[in-house]
Amino acid sequence: MNSQHFSERLLASDGWVTVWESSDDTSYEAAQQVLIRSALVTPEKARALALALQTAPSYMAFRIPNADDSEYQFDTPGFQLTGWIAVPDGREGQDNRDPLAGGVRYPPYRPVEEFVGLLGLEPDADMREWARADGLALRSTVWDDTAATSSDRVTGTEGQRLEIRCDALQEVLSLTGRSMIVEVMIDRTHKDHNEPYSVRYDQDDDESLPPPRERSYKIYLFDDSGRCGEL
Repeated sequence: MNSQHFSERLLASDGWVTVWESSDDTSYEAAQQVLIRSALVTPEKARALALALQTAPSYMAFRIPNADDSEYQFDTPGFQLTGWIAVPDGREGQDNRDPLAGGVRYPPYRPVEEFVGLLGLEPDADMREWARADGLALRSTVWDDTAATSSDRVTGTEGQRLEIRCDALQEVLSLTGRSMIVEVMIDRTHKDHNEPYSVRYDQDDDESLPPPRERSYKIYLFDDSGRCGEL
């Protein structure tokens, strides 16, 4: 893997940025999990935080907070790290018994009310699309195309993803005076290995991490002009 594998998961070719994702893609031979997390951070401290996260000895030493994560959000003089995405608790509720639900959970990932008001957003009934006067600003995708095989394995793809249009993201950052820090994590597992196989973003495909193997991750920063920098 190289940096392109990570940036392709973050930046869509049609001008959208993924700000939160959890997805799994499983075949008979291998599996891949992708996690994307984002939060807003004080611009003056953003690069130092990004460097600290990218060089941390383990991804388990930190996490990018969602809006309800009080443990990893910070609000101190000179440094704020703010979660802005609401993440459901994972329970399917009544949808679990709905044969038409197809394993898709509700509600999806979504911006918290502060940012809904800030951008003047109006969601549709299912909270899949968030629009304003100049068009669609955020979109949420939830899918489950998995199926059980004869060997009791589950193959296919499932997940949730929340994306924001680039110009809407720039407006969020400009209005709040923040930068956005994003973590993209990719975890790959092969059936011939008991442990996940992962490489850091700057390693070649034939290189492997010494035990214990861990997920690979890469940190990105967006400033209030909408520019994206990678660490």
